[in-house]
Amino acid sequence: MAGGMDMGGGGKGGKKPLDTTINLVPFIDLMAVTIVFLIMTAVWTQLGRLQVSQSGQSSSEQEPPPTQLQPITLLITEKDLKLTVGGSQLDPIAITRDNGGKIEIEKLMAKLREFKTQQPD
Repeated sequence: MAGGMDMGGGGKGGKKPLDTTINLVPFIDLMAVTIVFLIMTAVWTQLGRLQVSQSGQSSSEQEPPPTQLQPITLLITEKDLKLTVGGSQLDPIAITRDNGGKIEIEKLMAKLREFKTQQPD
């Protein structure tokens, strides 16, 4: 055969087996590099969407910081309702129940309305 190439024709033995072993290590290395590349480009596209303000802008164009809302917490015990607004605790409200055994919340609603008039936010 010219050039050392086997054309598979004639000779002893018949057909060659087509089964071969594939080395998976280079394939896994290639996939790992590809995944890292895709993750890095995804991060870069997210960073490109960030809002960046320039230091040369005038202060009139900047928005004022949002006001902080005070958290309201209600602690219900067997004897009373304890209402906490921000860091200050209001006077406890004694629990009264109606004929059905349900807690009457009119006093609590009145306290909340009073606080709402003081702090409309």
